[in-house]
Amino acid sequence: MARNKIIVKAVVSVVLLIAVSGLVYGKEPGPGQDGHFEVGLDLLPADDFDSLKSRLALKHGLGQAGDYRLHGSLKLAHRQTGDNALFPDNLYSVAASLSASNRSWHFVTGIESSSDRPFDSTDEVDVRLRASREVKRWNSSQLHLGLFYSSQFGFPLPLVSYNYSGEKVTLMLGVPMARLRWVLTPNTTLKASYLPVRQFRLSLVRRLTGRLSLAVEGVIEEEDYLVADRLDKDNALVLETRTVRVHLTREVYDSWKLGIYAGYSFDNRFFEREGFGDKDNQQDFDDAWVGGLNLRMSY
Repeated sequence: MARNKIIVKAVVSVVLLIAVSGLVYGKEPGPGQDGHFEVGLDLLPADDFDSLKSRLALKHGLGQAGDYRLHGSLKLAHRQTGDNALFPDNLYSVAASLSASNRSWHFVTGIESSSDRPFDSTDEVDVRLRASREVKRWNSSQLHLGLFYSSQFGFPLPLVSYNYSGEKVTLMLGVPMARLRWVLTPNTTLKASYLPVRQFRLSLVRRLTGRLSLAVEGVIEEEDYLVADRLDKDNALVLETRTVRVHLTREVYDSWKLGIYAGYSFDNRFFEREGFGDKDNQQDFDDAWVGGLNLRMSY
């Protein structure tokens, strides 16, 4: 029964997403602003872990405050699962943030609650603060230092990053993250990124036509949830998946992109973890073919 509900929801969501893309096809783009709106679906139909994730993200420019540029963002997600009694049937994620940046400084404040009952108590809420400053600039690179604070950790962590922007290579090496974009040819780009604890993406993107591109990707993803009524309030439920996939993206118009992907997910598991510590109560689940859709509007 749970699997049937997930399949029905996936079909209905796909139809709505395609309908939206049809409505916006051919429309004139809005005025150029620094923002985007994105909706997507991710289907993981393992025999012992049916899962459908629906997601929405919004980033919007809020103008200027002195020489600082302001942005606000909102992210919403819902993961519905079935066929696994040990994993919650419904998990939600709500996150909002406000950022301010100028040439030298970058500040971010945000709040997030990822749980089966978001904002049920302060134990299901994570307040985050980040500040960094450019301390050295060369011709094509910069050095940034800063601090990151999460209420779930209770203490600040240092941030260090080296940024390089060249004609073909854009690189960020930092503690605790990294990002690379390398233009191999005019139509081929290599991309890689890492975020703690285990979030890694490697993709080779090939532009097939002026509006159509194809990407081959390898992805390790983690999602942390603070389940309400958990016995140890310091523990988070972590869902970890490994996926290889092919992603096709079509520029529907100047401001819109519609993407679809298919691939295979393997060595998947969920477990409990305290901070960056060891895994407890690990449960593996079956490999599976996966698929998804994504619609993004930039404005």
